[in-house]
Amino acid sequence: MENELTFDYGTVFVDHGRGRVEMSCSCRAAACRGLITSEDWQEPAFRRRHRGDLSFAVQERIAAAFPDGEHDPV
Repeated sequence: MENELTFDYGTVFVDHGRGRVEMSCSCRAAACRGLITSEDWQEPAFRRRHRGDLSFAVQERIAAAFPDGEHDPV
């Protein structure tokens, strides 16, 4: 049996003020989005799926976008 390690770069990508960052994904997973961007964190489903696995930089973006803390109720 072969195992493959995958990593969702959307959990760490932020634009750092230089504009949108994006790259194509070639993981071939059934649920793959196909395009990884520095804006993936803006999608509620993405935040729910990766809750607890987001980089500090992405968490800061989310906190700044939702200062009341009322984002993505479970």
